[in-house]
Amino acid sequence: MREVEAFLGLSAHDYPRLRAQIHRGASAPAFPDAGREILRARFAAQYDFLAANFDAEFNAALDAPPGPRAAAPKTRAAAPSAPDETAGWAQEWRAQKPSVIGIGAQKSGTTWLHGALSQHPGLFSPPMKEAHYFDHLFCPENRGWTPGHVAGAARSILARHDRAGREPSAAMMRWLDRLTGQELFTDDWYQSLFAPAPPGTRPLDITPAYSGLPPKGVNHVASYLPEAQFIYLIRDPVDRAISQLRMNLTRANRLPADEAGWLRAANDKVLAARGDYASYVPRWQARFGPDRLLILPYGLIAADPAGLMRRIEGFLGLPPHRYTGLDRRVFAARGAEVPDSLRDVLAERFAPQYAFLASHFDAAFNAALR
Repeated sequence: MREVEAFLGLSAHDYPRLRAQIHRGASAPAFPDAGREILRARFAAQYDFLAANFDAEFNAALDAPPGPRAAAPKTRAAAPSAPDETAGWAQEWRAQKPSVIGIGAQKSGTTWLHGALSQHPGLFSPPMKEAHYFDHLFCPENRGWTPGHVAGAARSILARHDRAGREPSAAMMRWLDRLTGQELFTDDWYQSLFAPAPPGTRPLDITPAYSGLPPKGVNHVASYLPEAQFIYLIRDPVDRAISQLRMNLTRANRLPADEAGWLRAANDKVLAARGDYASYVPRWQARFGPDRLLILPYGLIAADPAGLMRRIEGFLGLPPHRYTGLDRRVFAARGAEVPDSLRDVLAERFAPQYAFLASHFDAAFNAALR
């Protein structure tokens, strides 16, 4: 502070708490050594510049803030129940396109589907569930948050390893470098996500935002992925909207305290946009026949999860697999009960969606939407 005061021409001042460390990270997950090596290599030009333009004392002080250093987090014992998820990855990586795509709908069981399909040995699922590649390209309103989604996914992967008490493997760090170390949302970036897929497996991308792509986006998907197959889970319109509304408000810490608050919150236009089956289903069916697009009702996840997976395996031409955890609910709603009046308002608002579903799918399909 004396140097800063002299530079600014200020008199000396007695500052409190100068040795208090800000953002010291002692309670954060330990960053793996392999990750530091990757970052140091990436920023080699920056280190060269600093060494050439500042003296040794300056460079030595770049990583030595005043005050006591934060204590390193204690090392935890490895958790034997957390296997290395890269163990089955290919030895030689090859950038490639996915051939199985889950397109939605949001809050319609896509996380459950991802967890199930990731178990099948005939499929390869990268560590990040939702790539958001096509919606970044064709839904400009998403571009404000999709880069943050990628960064958040990288942090979550590292945190997952920290909770398991082990460092990420070299293969995982290599994949993370591809995820974050190049220009995002290019063809090269997208195909690099599936590079570790073992020979003979089909790469998988489940991103529910894809269902809402505009016609130009769906046409691009059709030309970009000429042999891919698509899975579309559809949920009861009101149930889906309420689930999304509850999730959005919970994340924002804005759960309404009364009926009027719920009704105001339900005016969010995104609720209708995410579940506009009357627009989205015909758009996708116009480009993909039943051999390429499988549409399933959400209710089968609870009513007959094994049967649902048999149908998906048959559609994809995969042999039967014995899955675990099919009865486990993902993101099951806890608390935050909504008033009946909200359901009534949404039912009236989504009447065209119910009419479309009734005319487009048979009675058994509609009965299984919930």
